[in-house]
Amino acid sequence: MKRLPVIIGILICCLSVFAQPGGRGGAIQLIADGDNFLRQGVFDRALQAYASAIARDPTYAQAYMKRASLNAKLSNNREAIEDYNKAIALNPYVEYI
Repeated sequence: MKRLPVIIGILICCLSVFAQPGGRGGAIQLIADGDNFLRQGVFDRALQAYASAIARDPTYAQAYMKRASLNAKLSNNREAIEDYNKAIALNPYVEYI
């Protein structure tokens, strides 16, 4: 019975992280938006969505990879290399890097 308040406190803390409008959840949604724009061929909006995802969660390596891939496709090589390097620094073990 004494553990119940501790468990409730932990649950509230965990739920508050997921309930925030920013963070990883918001970044994931922005990545999905960017992917949709990419499929539609609206590259500038896709870049904006990926940049917004990075702003929401600067530790999300996949957001950097998405933006790097699109920048490489658009021949924005300097920007692509910077994003690839940041993604690798954040998560050097991910297999698609």
